[in-house]
Amino acid sequence: MEWQRVQEILNELENDYINLSITNEYLSKEENYETENKNINVLLFYFIKSLNKKIQEIPSSIDEARNVIFSYGHDANKMLDYLNNLKKDLENINHAIDIIKVYVDISDKSYEFKDGYENSLIYKYHCDIYEKMAEVYDNDSMTTKEKYEYCNNFEENLSEMEKGELHVQSSIGKADKALSNKVLMNVRMNIMKGGSPFEKANKFQQCLMDAAAFAEEKQNNASLEDNLKMYGNILESDFYKSFQNQKNI
Repeated sequence: MEWQRVQEILNELENDYINLSITNEYLSKEENYETENKNINVLLFYFIKSLNKKIQEIPSSIDEARNVIFSYGHDANKMLDYLNNLKKDLENINHAIDIIKVYVDISDKSYEFKDGYENSLIYKYHCDIYEKMAEVYDNDSMTTKEKYEYCNNFEENLSEMEKGELHVQSSIGKADKALSNKVLMNVRMNIMKGGSPFEKANKFQQCLMDAAAFAEEKQNNASLEDNLKMYGNILESDFYKSFQNQKNI
């Protein structure tokens, strides 16, 4: 039974590698995913970096994959484990391309905050970060990583649909900078109460900068699986579903 399944997966992988060649062709032309939207361009830069890394990690052809499983001799179970993992990697690569195309498709679209920017997920997200950062910015016993994780957990309580909508809002929503700056200023003013106000303000600002640098480094080192988990939920957003319905009319 195991040997039969090995052959079945190898047959399935023939088509998967045809799709991989199409993916490589797509990625070879930057005009396929370059947009006028700076937020999306930055996101796709890191996303595609993790995608290319995954592509380099797997066999480049079905023949190379066969050579790997032949090295396992007569151990069909090892072959199956390897082939199942390879098939999953190829499925993730295809899924990544779907997500990239979604971001490209929406890159020139406008977003309407139906309940006002002040009630949007992206506004609440930033408020949450600022307020939590004010709680820990001067806690020298916490590392930057610990502070970042404490402050950046807003999405944990969101549904997949809400997470997707948050990513749409951060990508194409037009922020009310005056409102956002007001929130940040109020947080700073509360911090500065009491002794050494400017020292507190500087320490808070440094904490924000350190967290931003940590986030950028984390994004730079994210695996394809990390990025799929983070951004794949855009397919569940109301905006994307509405956009798809309009495309299909």
